[in-house]
Amino acid sequence: MLPKQKILVTGAGGFLGGYVIRDLLRTSNYEVIGLKRTNITRSIFKNNTGKVRWLEADLLDTPALEHALKGVDVVVHAAAMVSFHKRRRKEMYRINQTGTANLINIALDNQIKKFVHISSIASLGRPPETSELHEQIEWTTSNRNSHYAISKKLAELEVFRGFAEGLEGTILCPGVILGSGYWDQGTALFFKSVYNGLKISPIGHTGFVDVRDVSQAVLNAIKLPSLNDRLIINSTNTSYLDLLCRIANLFNKKAPSLSMTRFKINWLSPIAQIAELLLGASWNYTPEVLRNTSYHYSYQNQQSIDKLDMRYRTLDETLQDITQIWTSYYPGEGIMLE
Repeated sequence: MLPKQKILVTGAGGFLGGYVIRDLLRTSNYEVIGLKRTNITRSIFKNNTGKVRWLEADLLDTPALEHALKGVDVVVHAAAMVSFHKRRRKEMYRINQTGTANLINIALDNQIKKFVHISSIASLGRPPETSELHEQIEWTTSNRNSHYAISKKLAELEVFRGFAEGLEGTILCPGVILGSGYWDQGTALFFKSVYNGLKISPIGHTGFVDVRDVSQAVLNAIKLPSLNDRLIINSTNTSYLDLLCRIANLFNKKAPSLSMTRFKINWLSPIAQIAELLLGASWNYTPEVLRNTSYHYSYQNQQSIDKLDMRYRTLDETLQDITQIWTSYYPGEGIMLE
C-alpha cells in the first residue's frame, strides 16, 4: 500500500481553504495539514476537523514555515489578503508577495514535489486595449489595476521564479468566487445586500466561479502532471447587475434599479475616501472598490477544460444552491455547499 501524500494547505481557516480541506478529506489518499493564523477560527467546518493536523503560522514567520513544511509532499497555497483599503496596502503586499516568496524558498529547500498556487484573475491585469483576457495576456501597467491585483501579480512572479529554480506546480487564477460559508464578508455580501433590499448596482462585467469548482481545480492540479504555468478557473462572464438580478429573483426580492455610472463614481470617490479614513476597514465602498466594479472584462476558461479536465457548474446552479442555504440557515453559523 502506497503511503499517503502529505498535503499542506495555507489559509486553511479561510473560505476557499476550508472547501479545499473538506474535499481533500473526502479521499483516502492524503494526509492533510491545515496551516492558519492564530486569530482565525475553523467555524466553516462541521465534521472531520479531527482528521486534519492543524498548525499555526504566519507567512512572514520563516522558522514556523520551515517547521510546517518538513516532510510535506504538496503545498496548496490558498492564503492571501484581499483588501481595497489604503491603510492596509503595506500589510497586503507583505502577506501576498513576501509571504509567497518565503513559501517558495522553503519549498525549494525542502524539495517539495508539487506547489499549487491560488492566484486570481486580478493578476492578469486590466489592459485598456482589450476586454477578452486569457492566460498568455501580458501585464499592462495601468491605473485600472488595484493594489490587490498588483500584489497577486508579484506573488505569481515569485511562483514562476520557483518554477525556474526547479519547483513543479500549477497556478490557478479563479474568477470572483461564489459560495456559502461566511455570510458577512467577501462575495456573500452580494446575497446579504440583495436580501436586505439593495437599490444600486455596479456597472462592471467580470468572471464568476463556484467555490466548489475552484476546490475541484485544486484537486485536479494535485493529481494531474504539473504544468508550471497558470490557468484561468472561471465559469461565467456576466455583469454585476445580471448577477444581482438573478439573486433577487431567487429571493423573490426587488432587483436593483439604479446603476453606479461613471459620473456617480467620480462624484462619490472623494466621499468614499473620507468615509474610509473615518471608518477604516468597516467601510466597504472604498474608491478602489468603486473603480474595480466598473470595468468590463471577460475571461477565457478553455485551457482549464483542456489541461485540467474542468467541468464547471452553471451560474444558476451556484446561485440556487447558495440562496437555498441562505434561506435555511442565515444568520446562523457558516454552512458549506455540498
